Amino acid sequence: MSVWLEQPDIRILRHENLLIGFKLDEALDQDSLLTFFYPSVEEVDRMYHTLKAEATTAPRTNNRYQIYNFFALDPDNRRIEFQCFLHELPAWR
Repeated sequence: MSVWLEQPDIRILRHENLLIGFKLDEALDQDSLLTFFYPSVEEVDRMYHTLKAEATTAPRTNNRYQIYNFFALDPDNRRIEFQCFLHELPAWR
């Protein structure tokens, strides 16, 4: 994998069409976070309406990372994030 995008305390790696984000924080606990990237705010909102019962937050703009996202819990109580970027991105295809 290669570094695709660096953000404040986040590094996103890429291999072909797979993107994996890592939070760079020495104080991280044992929780993990799986993030699903979508191309638009509308797609994130569509996922929110599909998963509203599992959502732990409503969709919102995060200015620090220039993303639009929400969080939910998977069937095993792990945190999952659904997001789209609100800024220009490096090519990845």
